[in-house]
Amino acid sequence: MFKGIPERKFSLMDQGYRVSWNPLEPCAPRCKGTMTMGIRKRFNKEFGLGDSIDQEQKRFVERVNQAVFHAIDTIGSGECDYGRLFKLICFELGVNANDVWQRHHRKSDYLLDHKEYPPEIRTLTHDEFGLTLLVLCILHGYLGESPQRQEWLSKTVQNTLSRATCDLGVRWKDGFFCPSGAGELDDVLVDDALTWLSDYPNEKKDFQKALVVCNI
Repeated sequence: MFKGIPERKFSLMDQGYRVSWNPLEPCAPRCKGTMTMGIRKRFNKEFGLGDSIDQEQKRFVERVNQAVFHAIDTIGSGECDYGRLFKLICFELGVNANDVWQRHHRKSDYLLDHKEYPPEIRTLTHDEFGLTLLVLCILHGYLGESPQRQEWLSKTVQNTLSRATCDLGVRWKDGFFCPSGAGELDDVLVDDALTWLSDYPNEKKDFQKALVVCNI
């Protein structure tokens, strides 16, 4: 999968930056210039601005569309078995892949090439936040045969989450999304549990190991 993917470059409109999109690298795009990461987040902080969770969830979806889905279903589609991947996503979602294919398949840009290609991943998520999260989890599982690809996906998801100007209500851990709880409450619950287990040293030791594994 994704063997020998060429690096695609284009210019950011009216900026003069060169951006390298490569599915093997964490994205947001790697920019050569003065553009830095998390500009919106920093801008909001400087001016005391706030965004609703709905706004930030929509931005998260659009960033994933660019940094993950486009990298896989367009840039990398010719270098991997994207047809198989598309059908797997459909199967996991409980969607008929053949029906979706007929409605949304893509035709080649070449005049003499009349091939049809699987639809883009966005045709399955409909740009919905929940479906986008679910498809990211499916993709991580599919990439299990390649730890390098899984690492790329995880870093890209973490990078994208870090750009949000507010808590999106989810966190990414070991290739899966979980609801993000209140950190202060988590700390209290952990401390209470450790105190209660003081009389059970073996169980307390196992619990502490679990906290390390879960990065709590």
